[in-house]
Amino acid sequence: LRMLFFKIFAKKGVNTLMAIIINYATALLIGPITNIIQGQVAFSSFNQVPIIPAILTGLFMMGGFITMNHATQSHGVAIATIATRVSFIIPTICAYLFLGEATLEPLTSILVILALMLIFYSKGRAGINLKKWYNPILVFICYGVANFLLKYSQTRVSGNSALLALTTVTFTSALILS
Repeated sequence: LRMLFFKIFAKKGVNTLMAIIINYATALLIGPITNIIQGQVAFSSFNQVPIIPAILTGLFMMGGFITMNHATQSHGVAIATIATRVSFIIPTICAYLFLGEATLEPLTSILVILALMLIFYSKGRAGINLKKWYNPILVFICYGVANFLLKYSQTRVSGNSALLALTTVTFTSALILS
């Protein structure tokens, strides 16, 4: 859905960076407000948040949004969507290597690699020019790293109030970086 909005924004002349900033500002406001309404005040849990991974998550989320916009404009909605979807392989591998949580399925890994190869093949049979593919590759990397860092950070906090504090730090860093 985000990719469709980016495509529409480009056609209507909407400043996509401003839309991304508004997105993060909205997320930053709605999350705590919803939790306060539900009676879960989380501001006492900020000392549990792993600050550096939370800030890096915001950075990679922001980078993912910006490069997704560029990938949507340069390669289309389908390619940008596929790049975000197959980025799950990064947190899967990292969770297996660093957190000891996930199991690596060889068939899944092979299918993801084949999907990426098919994307490159379908867009240009004259040869793969990686310079032309930097936006989808950056989308893949940014979303994959952001998802792993978020997973890592979630394993370091406990309770709903700490998770709210974590998302608050993450969205605040994304907003500031934007």
